[in-house]
Amino acid sequence: MKDAHHLVSKANTNSILDQKYNTSPKYMSKLWSTKSAQQYIQNNALEYQVMEGHCGPCTLRNILKSYANIPRQVLPPTSAKPFTPTYWNDLLKRIGREHECKLPVLEAEIVSGEVDFETWLKEIKSSLQNEKCRVAVNYLRSALVGWKRGPVIFIPVNSILSLISGHFSPLVGIIEKDEANGIDEDLIGVFDVNAEFGAYLVPAKMLYDSIHVHDLTTGKSRAMVIVKNEGKLD
Repeated sequence: MKDAHHLVSKANTNSILDQKYNTSPKYMSKLWSTKSAQQYIQNNALEYQVMEGHCGPCTLRNILKSYANIPRQVLPPTSAKPFTPTYWNDLLKRIGREHECKLPVLEAEIVSGEVDFETWLKEIKSSLQNEKCRVAVNYLRSALVGWKRGPVIFIPVNSILSLISGHFSPLVGIIEKDEANGIDEDLIGVFDVNAEFGAYLVPAKMLYDSIHVHDLTTGKSRAMVIVKNEGKLD
């Protein structure tokens, strides 16, 4: 809890939404021009959750829609049922059994937030560069944006819940460090499925910390999910 409190308190005074990467359109344009982000754009894959608590299935829907070889009729419905990183493989297998003749083989690899930062970042970079892979994260969003809204600070119910179970969203791309062009560190593009936030860029270490911080219900870190599509994509 101390770690989470420290991260959220820091974000209250230094929200990523106020950083230059998210206040200047040129950085977001650069993100959406990346090959990994274009896979979502070209397949009209992006959608927001219909209500708070539906972030897990909504994130999976975004990912599946980003593959041209996944029929829309197999997409799971959105719901507020418990949705953990380890549940992804079970759900993908169930979808595969129900639509065996229509789907390629889909697998989900869970990368725990307990791994070191260098290993974690290497996994993200290699996955986003692989057209067969998509990446989702379960993270503590308030560690990135804080709880500040307007002239006062308050704690919304959904932020309290996120301290317990975290928030799911897909990663759509990465802008690598380029000091000559004002990019001082690797930036990771998150498409937050909560429409209040939308897409934003996060310094890699800051996103890692929001995943590495312990979940209050399990005492363990959150995780990253890498979905791999073994089928022919074109």
